[in-house]
Amino acid sequence: MKSKKIRVFLGIAIVIIVIILIILININSKVDDKTENNVGYTSNKEKDKENSEEETTEEIVSKLKKKTEAERIKSYLGSYFRYVEKKDYNSAYNLLYQDFKNNYFSTVEEYKKYMEEQDWPELLTIDYDTINTQGDLYIVTVRIGNMTARSETQKIEKTFIIKENDYNNYYISFKI
Repeated sequence: MKSKKIRVFLGIAIVIIVIILIILININSKVDDKTENNVGYTSNKEKDKENSEEETTEEIVSKLKKKTEAERIKSYLGSYFRYVEKKDYNSAYNLLYQDFKNNYFSTVEEYKKYMEEQDWPELLTIDYDTINTQGDLYIVTVRIGNMTARSETQKIEKTFIIKENDYNNYYISFKI
């Protein structure tokens, strides 16, 4: 009777040991897979750094070519508003038309001061009311609001003018 209990106990112990070994082998192989992926990822990252700007531009242009005229213009304004929302005034300033900058904001500091005086909400909502063309210019009327407030009465109407020279080559100005 004792020997039967010992055999059952040994059998259970062996099964538990085998299960533990299988678990340890699986964990070890997963760690090895992750290590290999990280090594490959690092080398890809280094390679991507060299070509990232060119590839990014090519990808953007490819996506823009698939969009309608109105979608492209909304995309351009969306980029501008993302910079404004992040308070990245240098990038937003770089999108402005040169004559517009010369007339209203001769320096980034002047533009930044103007934008801060506008008291833009932290999270913008943009409603595109109209997009019209006048020659090679797109005239876009938008209503800008605060995403957290979502009140129609708090929205500001603003007119933007976009000049598209080519895909992802554009300039923006707006009514002051």
